[in-house]
Amino acid sequence: MTFAVVVVYDALRYSSVASGELLITGLAVINLRLVSSLWDEITDADVLHRLRLAENPCSDRNLARHLGRRPGPVDLSLLRLFRAGLVAPVDSVNGMVR
Repeated sequence: MTFAVVVVYDALRYSSVASGELLITGLAVINLRLVSSLWDEITDADVLHRLRLAENPCSDRNLARHLGRRPGPVDLSLLRLFRAGLVAPVDSVNGMVR
């Protein structure tokens, strides 16, 4: 953190062009973070809705396929929903849920 403050201070002190570029880069990072959190909320809502419609336990791969998404974001969404207490993992042996 200290290094970042020193770099920003030097950029503001010695170069107005560099300070403008740092400002634009900072705004872009904040914007990307906001967009990614909004996309996470949409994915969470879609996954939860799909799970409520399912009659049987559903795997992350099946959810991703039905939602037209990649398995990675669906896995992260399931993890967030699990931590929030909205979903529970299911253990099955030979097709029997226990």
